[in-house]
Amino acid sequence: MGGGGGLMIEILKQHTLLIAEDEADTLAEITQYFGQYFRLVFQAKNGKQALEVFEKEQIDVALLDISMPHINGLEVAKVIKKINKNTQIVILSAHNESPFLLKAIDIGLLTYVVKPLNRQKAKDLLIKMAQNFKQNHQIFINSSIAYNYDDKALILQGKDPINLSKNEVLLLEAMLTNKNQFLSVDKIIDIVYLDDKSRLNYTGCIKTLISTLKHKSPDLPIHNKYGLGYMLKI
Repeated sequence: MGGGGGLMIEILKQHTLLIAEDEADTLAEITQYFGQYFRLVFQAKNGKQALEVFEKEQIDVALLDISMPHINGLEVAKVIKKINKNTQIVILSAHNESPFLLKAIDIGLLTYVVKPLNRQKAKDLLIKMAQNFKQNHQIFINSSIAYNYDDKALILQGKDPINLSKNEVLLLEAMLTNKNQFLSVDKIIDIVYLDDKSRLNYTGCIKTLISTLKHKSPDLPIHNKYGLGYMLKI
């Protein structure tokens, strides 16, 4: 993917993609190419199917053909943006249709691409998607939970952002940095309570902190193993 490709791939591998395209060959070709870069790729053959998939799954990027049966790509984009304004949307069109393009700008799309989607256009699009995620500084923990580093908040599907306390942020960001690895209680104490050595029952404080995080987001995949500590499994 050119300069910085490794980082771009790493960013995109955390995210999911919905491709909605009514031409079977084009759908298969786009899916095969983009499937190399995304964690999961979902397909839809028309606008109605696209919305059904979006309602069931956590979709981070939607690649929508502008002309589809039942519901066109722009109408699908409008609905998606009403449900989740953070979803990146790309419209594909066989022509540079100016009236549609003006409407697309109002919706707040990431970009508008004229077909055919050749290799160079696809690479440019992937880089643009990854840069947008990097700019927003948001990481997906699982299909329904994301964490925004700038806002210091958990993003749950269909809900308002959940702000975290200073200690919750310190703990969660440490777990994200060391994802899929156990953090010992001593390590967590050093990270979270470095500036507060007055607390004696550190183990109890950590348990309370974990409990509070789990209360705010019950599906947060934090695992505990005696003698090893705590791990965020992604």
